[in-house]
Amino acid sequence: LDSLNSTDRAKLMYASHNLGPGDVASFVNEAITESHAKKLLIAQVGNARAATLAQSYEASYVSAHRHWLNDFIEQKIIPRAFACDPSP
Repeated sequence: LDSLNSTDRAKLMYASHNLGPGDVASFVNEAITESHAKKLLIAQVGNARAATLAQSYEASYVSAHRHWLNDFIEQKIIPRAFACDPSP
């Protein structure tokens, strides 16, 4: 964590909030199983959308979940929107 800049740290904090402490470690280490990725993705987007996303990633829930969460974080977590303006 110490090597991350504040933007990446904020994104990791959101991923931790979204996944919880155990799953975020697995996410960062790319160790989430196919069945668990399916469960996580369905919880976030519903069964039908999860299946559609998985199909677009060669029937891989691991890839679909990883891309979905990364895209979600990139779109929603914009630290500069919450930063104080440093100008006087």
